[in-house]
Amino acid sequence: MSSPAGEENGDTDVRAVFSSAGTGEPLSTGEVADAVGRDPTVVADQLAALAEAGVLDSKSIDDGERLWWERSTDDRGPFEATGSLARRVIEVVGEPVFEIDGDGTLVAVNDAFTALLGYDRADIQGRALSSIGPGNVTTQLDARLRATEDETTTTDLSLEFELERVDGTTVPVTTAFGAWTDDAGALLGAVGIVRDDRDRNAREATLARQQERLAILNDLHDIVSDVTAAALEGSTRDEIEEAVCTKLVQSDAYASACIAEVDPTGSELQPRVERGFDGYADEVTISTDPESPLGQGPAARAVRTREVQACPNVQADPTFEPWREVAAEHGFSGCVAIPILHESTLYGLLCLYTDRTDAFDEDERAVIGQLGETVGHAISAAERKRAMMSDDIIEIGLQCRDFFETLGLSYSPTGTAQFHQTIPVGDGSYVLYGTASDGGLAAVETLVDTDETPQYESCEVISTDGDETSFEVSLTDAPIPSVVAANGGYVDDVRLVDGDLFTRVHLPPGADVSRLIAGLRDNYPGIEPVTRRQKTKRRPTEDYVSSVLESTLTERQLAALKAGYYAGFFEWPRDSSGEDVAETLDISPATFHQHVRTAERKILDEFLDGR
Repeated sequence: MSSPAGEENGDTDVRAVFSSAGTGEPLSTGEVADAVGRDPTVVADQLAALAEAGVLDSKSIDDGERLWWERSTDDRGPFEATGSLARRVIEVVGEPVFEIDGDGTLVAVNDAFTALLGYDRADIQGRALSSIGPGNVTTQLDARLRATEDETTTTDLSLEFELERVDGTTVPVTTAFGAWTDDAGALLGAVGIVRDDRDRNAREATLARQQERLAILNDLHDIVSDVTAAALEGSTRDEIEEAVCTKLVQSDAYASACIAEVDPTGSELQPRVERGFDGYADEVTISTDPESPLGQGPAARAVRTREVQACPNVQADPTFEPWREVAAEHGFSGCVAIPILHESTLYGLLCLYTDRTDAFDEDERAVIGQLGETVGHAISAAERKRAMMSDDIIEIGLQCRDFFETLGLSYSPTGTAQFHQTIPVGDGSYVLYGTASDGGLAAVETLVDTDETPQYESCEVISTDGDETSFEVSLTDAPIPSVVAANGGYVDDVRLVDGDLFTRVHLPPGADVSRLIAGLRDNYPGIEPVTRRQKTKRRPTEDYVSSVLESTLTERQLAALKAGYYAGFFEWPRDSSGEDVAETLDISPATFHQHVRTAERKILDEFLDGR
């Protein structure tokens, strides 16, 4: 920092030169040096110090030369009355500080100000503030000062604008001004303390983005709720898929929605429903083959991993290269593929497209990922309902010769094992009940013991009656029943006979048998359809139920069952005990319980056996 100008620095003769020339008369550095008989370099430093003190004004002219002139005492404001002391204050203030006169000329700046903008002091001091900032600062300050009506009015002299750095970049700043005026209230000058707003603007931008993301996530929760309701209200798969896609594109979050499924006869995705970018799905080919360039995008990855896969920037993601041009034509910048799953069955993909540049972050994927399970559950329920409501069914017979060999096992079992019923018990687990004869139990135990079929966890013998053994198997997955149920059907019969697997399944009319076979082959590659026929399902009419009761039960069993029913024996808590009902029938309690249990077993055999 330069020393303060004054007589103690030998500047008296320099100031005398300007006094002789007259206030406001410009002189060059050389002219002053000649007048005082000193080296121009020394005189230049003295002139700069006087300018810092507010005694002189200066400006640059051609060839780097500067002109200097004495400022009028009348033009100096209260800040300048303290002379070089005020300049010292500017220098020691840690924040960037500058002073302008009434015309907006930069009279003084401190080191923090020049460091902020990258200029040398000599290059910026004496220039108009408008050369590096807005041209209306003095106009705004003057207008605000003149707007003061009385001494109690607070005048806001803080302004927000940008300052240009020496490299051409700009810095957003907020500047708090202190100003002085003449007797008429006109602006004579001002000192501005500058605050660099770059960090603040960045924080505000981050906060704005966070608030926007929060608003989007809140909207997405509402969208997912609406889509869930629409899916559950649909009575058929087509209605569910139409409602889901329509609801999604009605929101502001997504421009297009498409549901596609894997072609069971090939490895390509086939669109089922599309809303929004009409025709996009028909213009692109998506393979599920991991070796194909068309099988690297989010949709193919979602099929293979059965997890949500996103592509926030389709133009930058190398895996999306085959479809970039079409995507640009349709105007979307990001997409996500959501597997539609229920239990172990993949019904297809829900693909969403958007023109938002910040879509599909982790939070958003977590929210919309719920749609895959919701839609999958709704479709599964609709397919099962269709199967239950239809009197006509399609019966498909399937076989897998040398079943154990197709699993990679060198084992040739003998005997028969029949699987009667597979019951889900929660958490993706099942219990399978069956019977085995002629050594067939060994085949079941082999499935439990081998690593090739990890879904078979344990096997327990329930009872043995002659050569027939009843057993139960604990499963972590039930591929055949799950795949068949996902296609709206049910398994009528499954059995292993001398190492060959045979099964018979019932499907509703219109079911996609090719998709069923493809799903089964994912678990058992050797399975093949061998028969197909149309059947009419027997429904339990009132007459049929009555005939079953009368033909299956003895007179005493039917009497015990009816008496117990009407006496409230089967309620919980019971209205009557077994002893009460037995007394009414004039039989022993043991006889009553025997009749009831036998009747229950016969009825369950009739209605559940083989179903």
